Amino acid sequence: MNKKTYILAIDTTQPETGIGLLVNNQSVIKTWVSQHNQSDELLPNIDKLLKKQGIEPTQLNSVAVNLGPGSFTGLRVGISVANAFGYGLQIPVIG
Repeated sequence: MNKKTYILAIDTTQPETGIGLLVNNQSVIKTWVSQHNQSDELLPNIDKLLKKQGIEPTQLNSVAVNLGPGSFTGLRVGISVANAFGYGLQIPVIG
């Protein structure tokens, strides 16, 4: 039985914020134009994406995050959220 691989991708470097989910090389992407409050928008959008795909956070194998260049605050938000997932779930953070 093949185990599925789930990778969460986060890009908060630009006003058009993006998150993605890679499931065995098939991608599901969600983007939105941030209203300068990525810190308020990012986690709820990740939650919606995972729920829509029927995936629990504990099923994630790794998290990828864009390291820039881009907005300093946006980078901090994306990296912090990625590191929180990595630390909390004990999975690798790529970026």
